[in-house]
Amino acid sequence: MLIPVIAMWIIVFAVIIGLGRMVAGRSLRRLEMLIDQVRPLCQHPDAQPEAFAALIMAEKEHQLLKGSYHEDLIRRSDAAYSALQIAAKAAGAAVLDGESSHAEKKTFSPGLEGVVAFETAIGQVFGEEGKLIYRGFDACDLAVKESIESVWLLLRDGKPPDRATLRSFREQVEKAGALSRDEIKIVKQLRGGQPLSAVRTAISAVANKRGYKPWLNRDFTEIDSEIMALTAIVPSVVEIIHTGKAPIKKPGNTGYAERYLWGVLGCKPTALHTSAIETYMILTMDHGSNASTFSGRVTVSTGADAGAALTAAIATLSGPLHGGAPGPVLDMLEAIGSKECAEPWVKEQLDNGRKLMGFGHRVYRTEDPRARTLRNVAEKLDSPRTELARTVELTILAALEERQKAKAARLGTGVRTLRVNVEFWTAVVLDQVGIPRNLFSSTFCASRMIGWGEQIREQIRNNKLYRPLSRYIEPAKFLP
Repeated sequence: MLIPVIAMWIIVFAVIIGLGRMVAGRSLRRLEMLIDQVRPLCQHPDAQPEAFAALIMAEKEHQLLKGSYHEDLIRRSDAAYSALQIAAKAAGAAVLDGESSHAEKKTFSPGLEGVVAFETAIGQVFGEEGKLIYRGFDACDLAVKESIESVWLLLRDGKPPDRATLRSFREQVEKAGALSRDEIKIVKQLRGGQPLSAVRTAISAVANKRGYKPWLNRDFTEIDSEIMALTAIVPSVVEIIHTGKAPIKKPGNTGYAERYLWGVLGCKPTALHTSAIETYMILTMDHGSNASTFSGRVTVSTGADAGAALTAAIATLSGPLHGGAPGPVLDMLEAIGSKECAEPWVKEQLDNGRKLMGFGHRVYRTEDPRARTLRNVAEKLDSPRTELARTVELTILAALEERQKAKAARLGTGVRTLRVNVEFWTAVVLDQVGIPRNLFSSTFCASRMIGWGEQIREQIRNNKLYRPLSRYIEPAKFLP
């Protein structure tokens, strides 16, 4: 009789202890969550010392209590929680508690419009002024005067290279761009469907084949060489996807841009065409905090490998709202057919509420400076399509201006002037140098890979995991 009673009391005590540990664990987790919420606020330049001091005390108490059971654990954990919460609120830091949402106290900006997410020394878009700057230099000036490797080095090092450095770097990029036989086989198997999707998968597959690992706790020079290699192989990857064959030899090539065009065409391009594609690639290698660049930075901020970050950037680029307009611009020019048909065709499209591709930009409030430069390139190529494109551009601009003025008068607002963007003249230039329409996005990718790589390198050097807030929408309450 005594043994069952003792056993029963043992079970009761075990249950009580178990419940106590469970409640204590919840209390510790609650404190840990608050510490995680307050820590980034305390790292803000405007954070007050009181909050930081309370954070340090809470972290020490959490470490002391974690991993062992104290009789007064719950009391001490709750006390630390309350002290930290009061200090944080007193210091002006909004934290989550049981009744209010941290997200509701923050400004909501759909699409992160106007939100500054990171600092960069690589480049910037000045939309109001109509300027694109790389490391303090005008990108349009660089595009007509420098080689792609020279600008690439400028983005990397922050200064223009000397001749010896440029020569060495050009050789380094070409060497890093070689694919092994097994890698060539892998890329061949990816043909079919959208070329850019195949490029995306190829970059991921090659990174996996080479055993690239997350960059956390690794030597930066290793990561740097992996980023370089994945960027350098893009011309060969696109060539294989386009031709279905191993890359051909390109003796005496002038660099990355010519190798790319040579591989697509299957023969050595003219100097004029090489210059045109190089100008295009320099103009599009970086463009501030665009969607794909941001995606790459977010991915690498987790410690992910270079292949994962670049693959994420390419995947983001594949969306039709980001870099997908050059092909439809050619469709539009072909539908118009001749200069005489431009005005009635444009009027019909606008009257039916259809969008005209290649006009307007999310950031620029003036003419896209890249479009202006590529227009000059197209005029040097001197083709009938260039004449048609110029007529269509002027016709659309006049029609848009007329409608914008009428809209402003009707609403009593200022006139928003829509300008041509880079995609319009990109379509003309890429078509004239012989790049097939289905490779337009892949060509964009080949240039932007350089910018993504440099943005990722910059993120790694000064990393902070991206963790934005969200605004919770309460479900509707239904009456029974």
